[in-house]
Amino acid sequence: LQQKKELEEHLKRLESTYRELKDVQKEYAISISLRDESRIRYGHLETLFLNAQAGILAQDLEEGIPCPVCGSIHHPAPAKLSEEIPDQKELKRKEQEKAQAEEKVQRLSERASFFKRNLDQEMRNTAELICGTEKNLVKEALIVTGPDELVTAADPVIEKLDDELRALEIRIKA
Repeated sequence: LQQKKELEEHLKRLESTYRELKDVQKEYAISISLRDESRIRYGHLETLFLNAQAGILAQDLEEGIPCPVCGSIHHPAPAKLSEEIPDQKELKRKEQEKAQAEEKVQRLSERASFFKRNLDQEMRNTAELICGTEKNLVKEALIVTGPDELVTAADPVIEKLDDELRALEIRIKA
């Protein structure tokens, strides 16, 4: 009875950890997409901002007067002032959004790693418990690749323990 309870507790923890890992992995995948979108938005805005700076400098260029950037006195193709000019505050805000998205991805990656390590440990503990109670399942327990397979491998052990418990109850009643 104690072995059965212990095995069932291990299986509950295993399933719970597996669900948590899957949830974090889903959230991680979403955050990767959001981070990538944030990087693209920031990159676009940064390009617009830098192009606008060149256009602002080019406004004041006069033939024969040195360029403040390169020193040339000839200006055959000065940059045009863009119609869409983001301000520095907007650029900083997008940069912060990008940094926050990157931090979230990092945190979720660490959480997923944590749950994966816990899942691996729970699988080892459960496999050891199965092997300890049913020697002929040693191979099965060691070759499983996922939590679902480990739960399946534990089913015959639980059934056998149930049978033994019923047999004991019958002997006690007799």
